[in-house]
Amino acid sequence: MKKQLFILGALCLGMSASFGLYAQTGKTADQLTRQLELLSAVDVDKVTVVHEDKTLEIPKGETPQGGWFIPLYTAEGTIKGYEIQRTNKLHLSSDYPFSFSVDEKNHWQLQMTMYDKKLESHSSYHFFSEATNTFYVHISDKFVDREWNVRDMTPEMSYAGSVLSGQIPIRNSYAGALWLSFCGGKYLAEQNGDSLNGIYKLVNILQATDFYPNPWWCDFHYQLSSFPNPLISTGSFVLNTNYITTDVEDYWQIREEIVKHDNIPSLLKELKKVSTNTVVYDTYKLKQYKEVNKNLKVPVSVLIEKHNDIYPSNPPDILQFAYIMTVTNIVTTPRIMPLLPVFGYVSVEDQRFWYRDKTHFRGSILYPCTNEWEVALDSPKVIAAGSQSLYKRISDKPAKIRYYVGVAIILFMVLLFPIISVLKKKNQ
Repeated sequence: MKKQLFILGALCLGMSASFGLYAQTGKTADQLTRQLELLSAVDVDKVTVVHEDKTLEIPKGETPQGGWFIPLYTAEGTIKGYEIQRTNKLHLSSDYPFSFSVDEKNHWQLQMTMYDKKLESHSSYHFFSEATNTFYVHISDKFVDREWNVRDMTPEMSYAGSVLSGQIPIRNSYAGALWLSFCGGKYLAEQNGDSLNGIYKLVNILQATDFYPNPWWCDFHYQLSSFPNPLISTGSFVLNTNYITTDVEDYWQIREEIVKHDNIPSLLKELKKVSTNTVVYDTYKLKQYKEVNKNLKVPVSVLIEKHNDIYPSNPPDILQFAYIMTVTNIVTTPRIMPLLPVFGYVSVEDQRFWYRDKTHFRGSILYPCTNEWEVALDSPKVIAAGSQSLYKRISDKPAKIRYYVGVAIILFMVLLFPIISVLKKKNQ
């Protein structure tokens, strides 16, 4: 029962929040944007660049899993999340110091840190990708047990990790915003051709991709800065109704426990009625960048605005949430490191095998990881963990049908009883 309530709450959270926001009065989205523009202002001259010429030699011995990683640069700064309250005031809801490293092949590493004042807990979020897979690990010095007691993590406890397909971090909107900033331009140029503007079918990584279907029906309209290392100058995730289907089996990227609820089919039917492809969900704007040499530009200020959440019929001028990314330090000194860091014992949720049809589904594969990740899809450990297993989809519809049939029979008997009584009296 608790699980069902949690799922229903997750589905309704964005809807109820959206409806509450649309009753606001006061500042308009333009006024809030101007306020965000001021908050995102950066003095480019004060951004520190650390560079030291040195010759690199690949260490002798065995090559680490994933190979060696030589980043072009490491950008250090913060990404902040701003929530728009009912009073139309900006509220700082999150603040993550980060370090993002990327190489010439769009291999990348990201670390975000956080301090929770209520729990007095320090956490770090680690992402790293070799273009075919993206790995994620969450490390914390405290945790909350089932009785809601705050406890210290002990060395024998495992960290939480996951594996995704491809190089895009589709399960974390903050990581998605940073990936768009530092890797998105080169990725779009490679996938969509060397053009400074275009439209590309890109999953909206600024939203909850495993809880809602709408991130998967977006086009990304973009403009790039000049080559050789293009950055996204502006971008918008725009609804494309041609991608919408009312068949929930097509949305295998959404968790099974979410997609089987009635909320999803009703949402899809409503969205199918939308007659325009001009609904903008989220916008991206590169405010400033810094040239560290003739061929390398690094974004140092980015503003992302989130307007529509679930229902595109909501007014498009309502601002709901915003991200501001600012860079304070850029390290260009060459260095070599393993692409896939070692974390010790990690409990992995491998999401590369998600599958769904009308009768069966396969969710995440779960297995432990001790220092080495399972990169290959045919890994014996992955296969043993159930990569070939399919499970029957359990639906509440048969139970509902039986319930309604039972109710109908009872009502029929209730209606029929007076008629029988009258007929009996007449016969008597």
